[in-house]
Amino acid sequence: MQDHSKRNRFGWTLRRGAVACIMAWLGLCIQSAKAVISLDAGPNGEGVIINTLLGADTFYDNGYYGQNSVVANIEAGAIWNGHESLTQVSTYISDPTITGTQLGQFDYHATAVGMAIGGQGQFYYYQAGIAPLVNLWSGSIATQFNTDGSFNDTQQSFIYAYEQAMQVGRPVTYNFGNGVTFTVNRTADVVNSSWGFQDPGGDAFEAVAIDALAMANNVTVVVAAGNSGPASNTVGAPASAYNNIAVASLAADTTANPYTTVSTFSSRGPNDFVIPAPPGSNAAPTVIPGVRPAIDIAAPGEDLVLAFYGGLTGSNTNGILTGGVDVTGGANDYYLTDASGTSFAAPLVAGGAALLADYAHVNFGSDGLDPRVIKAVLMNSADKTPGWNNGQYLNSNGVIVTDQALDWAVGTGRMNLTRAYTQFSGGTTDLPNFAGGHVQAIGWALGQVAQGTPTNYIIDTPLTAGETFTATLDWYVHRTLTDAADPNDDTVSDDRFDNLFLEIWKADSNGDPTTEVAESDTLYDNVQHLSFSLPDDGQYLIEVVWAGQQYDYTDEGPGPITEEYGLAWSDLPVPEPTGMTAIICVAAFCLRRARSRRASCSNALPRSR
Repeated sequence: MQDHSKRNRFGWTLRRGAVACIMAWLGLCIQSAKAVISLDAGPNGEGVIINTLLGADTFYDNGYYGQNSVVANIEAGAIWNGHESLTQVSTYISDPTITGTQLGQFDYHATAVGMAIGGQGQFYYYQAGIAPLVNLWSGSIATQFNTDGSFNDTQQSFIYAYEQAMQVGRPVTYNFGNGVTFTVNRTADVVNSSWGFQDPGGDAFEAVAIDALAMANNVTVVVAAGNSGPASNTVGAPASAYNNIAVASLAADTTANPYTTVSTFSSRGPNDFVIPAPPGSNAAPTVIPGVRPAIDIAAPGEDLVLAFYGGLTGSNTNGILTGGVDVTGGANDYYLTDASGTSFAAPLVAGGAALLADYAHVNFGSDGLDPRVIKAVLMNSADKTPGWNNGQYLNSNGVIVTDQALDWAVGTGRMNLTRAYTQFSGGTTDLPNFAGGHVQAIGWALGQVAQGTPTNYIIDTPLTAGETFTATLDWYVHRTLTDAADPNDDTVSDDRFDNLFLEIWKADSNGDPTTEVAESDTLYDNVQHLSFSLPDDGQYLIEVVWAGQQYDYTDEGPGPITEEYGLAWSDLPVPEPTGMTAIICVAAFCLRRARSRRASCSNALPRSR
């Protein structure tokens, strides 16, 4: 099969400068070396410790650095492990049977993304990613890099990388000291992908295939939304698929509250919703335009200091960094960016998911590792950014209702890992047998709902009027990838799309629902979300309802249809967007060698066959 798609890495423009580290803070840097930083993001142009801004320090303070997790970054090229922050990367995934192409080459884009996920700080805080001790793998799909910043792949190169990371796995060796090691085959807990192409309906082969692999193997997939904003219907595949976390970029403004406004370039919804034609039918899919909230969450995506790769491979050979650009940078060079892209917001969220997976490996096991749970926890604990709006309104019965569920531009808001830690580790941490029951005022559950029988979660502690109650529900869209002898002949299918509703009720002393208070009932996404002020003191319950289907092309036999889901809830007050609690670089500093590089990457998402 010929190279079939031109893809776009959601790239950046760059400016010159130098990375600084405050000598007085060097002790802190060594002890907690946990931070990608940004520049020109404070009221006076100070740097911001992104990891602290996003609350990752809470995980570090409790001993979780991602060391029990595996993250695979899969995109055009490979992470360069010659960089001082990425020497730990030793697992590379690209189809060894494909020869005579640029497949598997080191690339500047993958190197920068890899550092944001799991760069390891040695002495300077700016060297470290969100999950600095994670087992970081690098998968490559590009068979050719193009001069406009896009790349080509084949179905074979694409399928190999994702299947190997999510389904086949690789050996991971753990060193316990004193010569004691243990090796086990692992698949990725989290996959990050910062690439894409135009597909607002999320029904292209690649979108369906990644959804199918995520569901079949229970892997959390995080994807950059794209840089085609500010217009709506601009989130492309694979982010426009369903069984992932689609990430928007936040701007590094110079106010007292950086990273609270969506980047102008960040792609956003509402996107089209596509109902596929039945198998074997010659009918065209049904497209319902502009109804789906395609963004799940947001993270900083501008002015980040990231690892630089200047070798003559990948994009540096055939791509946007050729011609008059110094590509002789060394192992300790870093980018200083003016405006980057959703490419670098996504790996911050992937690192956050890896921290949750790290905690789950130690404390919970499979239910806590379930991608639906991790997605619900990250989304439910996010900070609402100024102007956040998911279309909630008061209907004629006095019920707060949203048929939109999420903000078109930022989903549930900016990732907050301090709140995610509390959400994940405190209160109710799952219930047995996928059933509902009595729960605390904060918690999460992997549950199941059946056609005709709602699943209820009775909150034992009476809640107080005026508190902000937040709840998030997500589930899989059923999709299948079928392997063929030749990977270029693999096929995908859309099987089933269930609608689940999320409802909040007042309850009587027996825990039975009495009066409905709020409802999220979008028909066009697999996420429901509510965030509202409780109207009264008293007992409340959460109800998950199976509410029908958009389509079902399966033959599952008699009996009620069931659907599993992840659910997270909290009545903790939602804080105002955080201020400049993480500003640094205000004293004498030492300069670190960090040549800036100038490059560009089209915001368009070209695709051709």
